[in-house]
Amino acid sequence: MPSERRLALLALAILSELPDGWRVRRCRRRWGGDFGGSGLCSSDAKLIEIPWPPTHVETLAVIAHEVAHSLLHDEETRGHVMEYEAELWSFRWLRARGLRVPRFYQSAAQRNVSARIREDMKAGVKIRRTIRRWAQRRGAGRSPCV
Repeated sequence: MPSERRLALLALAILSELPDGWRVRRCRRRWGGDFGGSGLCSSDAKLIEIPWPPTHVETLAVIAHEVAHSLLHDEETRGHVMEYEAELWSFRWLRARGLRVPRFYQSAAQRNVSARIREDMKAGVKIRRTIRRWAQRRGAGRSPCV
């Protein structure tokens, strides 16, 4: 487990990836007891809301996920594609810096993408088969971005 100081430095490094003109709002929203948090990315307002302070690797993953939305999704409108790409970008970013993404967080990411797939299916959006397969994988414990 990285120290709190290292987590804070990594969080600032993630935030340095934000495109110009984007703002950050730090929130104390929590879930899962004492770790993690939820985030929000608003492309219209060029604002991301992130849990702060970063207390665990899971919190860094949430921050990286929201930064990924700001970097990747100017044109994309399909929710399942946006969530999948943001999850993969955040996993890659963390792994490139020597952090291990916990399996339960990867499972939560798969559930997040699965929920977006269901929403898109109800709206009549064509679902990308590779994303559906990734979201349905169980017990693998690894994402395709390794």
